[in-house]
Amino acid sequence: MIKQPQADNGFGYFSSIALPLTTILLVLMAIAIATVDVFADAPDPAGLMRTAASPPQMWIRQEGQIGGSSYAVAVNGTMAYVGNGHRVLAVDISNPTQPEVVGESIVLADFVEDLAITGNYLLAAAGQADIEVFDVTTPAVMASVASLDMPGTAYGVTVDGSRAYVAAASGGLRVIDITNPAAPAELGAYVGPQVYGVASSGPRVYVGAGADGFYALDATDPANITEAGHLDTAGSAWGVALNETYAYLGDGGRGVRVIDITTFSAPMGLSELPEAGYVRRLEAKGDYVVASGGWSGLNIVDVSDPSTPKLTGTGAVPGYAYGLAVVNDLAFVADSYAGLRIYDISVPATPAFQGVAATAGPLTDVAVRDGFAYTTNYAGDFNVIDITDPEAPELVGITRTPGRAWALAVKQNHAYVANEGKGLRVIDISNPAAPMEVGSYDTDGSADGLTLSDDIAYVADGSGLRVIDITDPTMPQKIGEVAIPGDVQNVAVQGSVAYVAAQATGLVVVDITDPKLPSVITTLNTAGMATDVAVAGDYAYVADWDEGLIVVDISTSASPMAVGQLKSFGQARKVRLEGQLAYVAADTSGVAVIDISIPQSPVEFGHLNTVSRVLGLDVSDGRVFVAEERAGLTIGVGVPPLWLPLLMNNQGVQ
Repeated sequence: MIKQPQADNGFGYFSSIALPLTTILLVLMAIAIATVDVFADAPDPAGLMRTAASPPQMWIRQEGQIGGSSYAVAVNGTMAYVGNGHRVLAVDISNPTQPEVVGESIVLADFVEDLAITGNYLLAAAGQADIEVFDVTTPAVMASVASLDMPGTAYGVTVDGSRAYVAAASGGLRVIDITNPAAPAELGAYVGPQVYGVASSGPRVYVGAGADGFYALDATDPANITEAGHLDTAGSAWGVALNETYAYLGDGGRGVRVIDITTFSAPMGLSELPEAGYVRRLEAKGDYVVASGGWSGLNIVDVSDPSTPKLTGTGAVPGYAYGLAVVNDLAFVADSYAGLRIYDISVPATPAFQGVAATAGPLTDVAVRDGFAYTTNYAGDFNVIDITDPEAPELVGITRTPGRAWALAVKQNHAYVANEGKGLRVIDISNPAAPMEVGSYDTDGSADGLTLSDDIAYVADGSGLRVIDITDPTMPQKIGEVAIPGDVQNVAVQGSVAYVAAQATGLVVVDITDPKLPSVITTLNTAGMATDVAVAGDYAYVADWDEGLIVVDISTSASPMAVGQLKSFGQARKVRLEGQLAYVAADTSGVAVIDISIPQSPVEFGHLNTVSRVLGLDVSDGRVFVAEERAGLTIGVGVPPLWLPLLMNNQGVQ
């Protein structure tokens, strides 16, 4: 079925109702949404309706989004198009050393897995959203002109003349007529093995079919595609590249596999090179194959002797090399953690990094202050995002820290980052467009979480709590520490006491009256895995993984006592408080908004569905800012249930 894009005024459910009623609804909705921020500060957010069995009284709709994993890239002239979570970014590459993002697509229903260009049109294989077609005559606009639904999940797409071939996983190989790309039509399919990668030479189509290996398919009659040949492979067959005589297969952990396709009906495996990394995408270039090799980066393989391929050169990436495009002497790598990276491969033995297009990638944490969201990711990036307009967040600054960044906190003109094996990093954010690392302290363990109190940073450092003086942000110095059994994940401070989430050990209470001599007061063994903690008044709120949210009475710090629990919403990873509400990152289950006006009886009050794991979150003035593992930064705002049917009919509730 072809879905032609339509203008959406947000009121499709009521489109047949007379204009005066629509106007009234608009006014009422504005009033209702305006009350959401009031709920956050009200003494009893759920009002008289609150009972232990109450369903959510508010839903969270997605208000804005930016960033995400980069799996795909395609190049046309001076423009590169790169997948960025659920969007496609248009990048001006006229100067490869300074690529510039100039446009972005609408948000698609799934991640962008592959891209292909035909004329002025861009085809995006977008997972379960299947194929989306964009008119890129004006790259800054990227107008969506058509969508094509099909069985399966679109992982790969290639264009050959008036046809597009789609690797649709369980949907097999799909053949699409793109004579008019704005009106694509399916011509036929080959269903059997799960197909993840595809390349073609006329009607001869070669696919990577995961554990089922490599297939040669005859698509002369697209309505009756037949299997011409098959080759079992030892790895997980994915991307395919061709020259006249050979096919080169990205075979997962077995690297690059060379296949003789001289006889179409009898493909013959000649050799493999596991040293090329975990290969998903690759391209042939003369006597070389250029491969995206996962953690091992961009790899150049000499295949001048097909029987003995040799790894010739490697270009390091900060994250995971996934998508790939090669044009002349430039290789464009979609780093799934760090966006678009460009390499000069004119000398195959020494690929030379040229430039990077800054993207807000998959995120690990977020902190919001004064109109900006500050985020971190696996690749160590520290991003500054302008959220003045929450519906259109804009990446304005980026810098890189040396390790995997897990958590951050902001104070005045500085951000403090817990940088796994590289300790505490200090970023000057006085100029949002040019954040810059100005100080660091390499802690002993794995810096996974932190909190700030006065001029001290308390760092959750794996095997213990490190106390670091940040009076001079450019010269942080450790002044104290205490060993804590278990894996220390996060910490919260109230007065002279620190509350530490230490996974299987539970909640550890630490006396910090003298920060130079912290000491453990007691431990409360929670039933699950304590991953985070937030404190307000006489209560600590512990994100306890499978056990959900645990409410702990800390009125007497020496004898904390669990007094409440809610575990129905999923696995609790992070927790933040605002007013009488607790916002809990529920891993793959989104964000639960929990009414804690009665701490002994927490009740779910609202929910935000997400498309990937939630690793971090922050709350500001009734809005929730969500750091997703693959989908970047999502901004959510509360919507009372009165408007839920209307919004669901227009996909406003995410």
